[in-house]
Amino acid sequence: HYRNVGSQLVAPIVNSLILAGIATALCIAFGAVTAYASARGKMRARWALDATIMLPFVLPGLVIGVAYLTAFNSGPIILTGTAAILVLAYFTRRVAFVFRTVAAAISQIDPKIEDASTICGASWGQTMRKAMLPLVAPALLSGAILVFSTLISEISATVLLYSARWKTIAIAIYELVLGDQ
Repeated sequence: HYRNVGSQLVAPIVNSLILAGIATALCIAFGAVTAYASARGKMRARWALDATIMLPFVLPGLVIGVAYLTAFNSGPIILTGTAAILVLAYFTRRVAFVFRTVAAAISQIDPKIEDASTICGASWGQTMRKAMLPLVAPALLSGAILVFSTLISEISATVLLYSARWKTIAIAIYELVLGDQ
């Protein structure tokens, strides 16, 4: 029985790792940039950026799944049954984790560090890479771990969006429990 179950779960485990890894990388990149813009930017409508990022986190996964199915089932961009729709849904649901952790870390860093780096002749990119990134790295790592670990077991949006080719470990376990091999 263990060999039978193990052989049925290899492809879903690989699929889960691929999809969660890609979505985590997107969450890190987008979450860090938007967190910096929110914490250090001169925007008047920071609350709108915050609300836009946090709203999908509040909504149930089934609602996100239905929204993605409705949006990408017809029209110019059809993503139904592809890995891209799963990655987008995962990204939408979990980007708030990275956004919140990085925004909190950036708000605790004194802006004078960036100013001192600029005064010493560093470009904005050098300042980000050599001054800010090391200080924000623990928050990025904790956000990434939180995103990845929750995406491995994501089932609510996946139930509506997965295809036979992109079956995840959560769906495979659910099918095995029900006995629908």
